[in-house]
Amino acid sequence: MFEVEHEDHAWEIGVLNARFFFGDLKDAQELGVGFDLRHAFQAGMHDHCNLSAERVMRFADQWGVEHANG
Repeated sequence: MFEVEHEDHAWEIGVLNARFFFGDLKDAQELGVGFDLRHAFQAGMHDHCNLSAERVMRFADQWGVEHANG
């Protein structure tokens, strides 16, 4: 789905996944996160609760996604 090139990308996608930007939770591979970057993806899934809504929306804008609930 996405071209995830490094840990920062994987972390951001994990944050967006945890905030349900892709509807139901997706696994890393389905979102384009390679096996070698899964740890960063999981860290983003964990860290999302520490981020402001504004910061999460910046990630969403950068990745060109909207929240699944509109």
